[in-house]
Amino acid sequence: MSILDIILMHSPPLIVAIPLLAAFLTPIIGMVSGKIRNLFVISVLIVDLLLVFYLAADVFTNNLRTYVFGAKESTLPIVRIFFEVDGMSMFMAIISVLLSLVAAVYSWSFMRNNTGLNKYYSLLLLLTTGMLGMELTGDMFNFFVFLEITSISSCALIAFWTNKAESVDAALKYLVISTIGALI
Repeated sequence: MSILDIILMHSPPLIVAIPLLAAFLTPIIGMVSGKIRNLFVISVLIVDLLLVFYLAADVFTNNLRTYVFGAKESTLPIVRIFFEVDGMSMFMAIISVLLSLVAAVYSWSFMRNNTGLNKYYSLLLLLTTGMLGMELTGDMFNFFVFLEITSISSCALIAFWTNKAESVDAALKYLVISTIGALI
């Protein structure tokens, strides 16, 4: 078994885990240099995009791919966590990572004069993690976990400019609407 086969076999959780780990490393790297932090975030999203394309090529050729966390056979009938990757989820994952990459590249110059960029880029990576998790998961429990990650990080991104009353007001409205949507 080659290294590419191993990467392909474990790519569904890697696609979600890489931006999650990077979100927690971003503030540490940001303490060293803002430019290195920006390059780190962009390179993480490029690596994630390459993984998504690699998995998409396999899914579009060989159909469905399932990744089961833990034991293949569970003693309890419904207690299993798994990712189920099909063509539609790969299409959505490509869109999510591509848009996150475009946002990170655009943010480099647009957000240049702002403070708190370590938090901003961490939230962007957490938002990417939540979107990818919702698209790749195969069970409802994990779907709601990733939905909450997406809701909280996007709400914090909306309220990023805390000195503007409009952004805090918009974040509160978004939080209420997303909570009602998740309950429904």
